[in-house]
Amino acid sequence: MPNRVLKESICSSETIDQLEPAQEAFFYRLLVQCDDYGRLDGRPAMVRSRCFPLRLDRISDNDVSDLLSALEHVGLLWFYQAAGRRYLQVTSWTKHQTIRAKHSKCPDPPADAAPCSAAASTCMQMNAYVPVFENRESNNENRERGQMQKHRRQSAASGDHRLPLLLP
Repeated sequence: MPNRVLKESICSSETIDQLEPAQEAFFYRLLVQCDDYGRLDGRPAMVRSRCFPLRLDRISDNDVSDLLSALEHVGLLWFYQAAGRRYLQVTSWTKHQTIRAKHSKCPDPPADAAPCSAAASTCMQMNAYVPVFENRESNNENRERGQMQKHRRQSAASGDHRLPLLLP
């Protein structure tokens, strides 16, 4: 799994503040186990083996199930079924993490599986489905940076030091 970046805003998050210290520590362990799309096999035994490999004798599947329920209750994650298995999705993954991989290691959630509130299991509101695009701003910035670097190299070679006109 790639390294994850935790932003300083996590310290002042009202959602994180609703958690007990052990639940918060579990959430951080979970974040580093998720794939690039914020997904992970959601079966407690699998989560336990990934998040607590050196504590399997001290932490039970029931403990992990309780921790997962606490995270779901405050809206940090939600569960879905795909290919006969339970998976979890970190709710605001794309807001805080960069997606590098082309495909998730877990199946996509069904179109009707997205939660509409923190209490996803009891929600009766209609879901809104909006396509998620990979960080277009970063891609545009990278393209523009590459164009600028190319222009600087060409300018240095030709002696022309005017700035280029960058078009989208």
